[in-house]
Amino acid sequence: MKKGFTLVELLIVIAILGIVAVIAFPTITNIIRESRESAYKEQERLIIAAARNYMTNNSLELPKTTTEIKCKTVTELQNSGFLSNKTATSSETGILNPVYNRTKEYKDPSIFIETGRYFDGGVKVTYKCDVDDASLCKYTYVYVDSCS
Repeated sequence: MKKGFTLVELLIVIAILGIVAVIAFPTITNIIRESRESAYKEQERLIIAAARNYMTNNSLELPKTTTEIKCKTVTELQNSGFLSNKTATSSETGILNPVYNRTKEYKDPSIFIETGRYFDGGVKVTYKCDVDDASLCKYTYVYVDSCS
């Protein structure tokens, strides 16, 4: 009596594992992408909350008219103590962008160009009023990639 598996049995197992991998890979990739996007939105929300707190404490810097726009950069919010200067997982400064991409430089594929590794934009603050009722005015806060 022989012990072990036949070649056909091994090929069937390998084929089944291959099918499972083909099915699982897109699902896992999608879960990772969605979690990064969710983390990005949460970081954005925290930056906007810090800008709201900053503007609450420094109300003289708020826009006074509907045509005026103020922008507070992430660096300004960090320097004023409304955002942490350190990430939770390392000693690097800056707020990491969970959806950043490392792209290879065309001339030398071994060189990576870091694009968008950190949140380095700012929060644009505007003053908006309802067209029908001027008493309904509010400040809006939106994260932008650049304050310029």
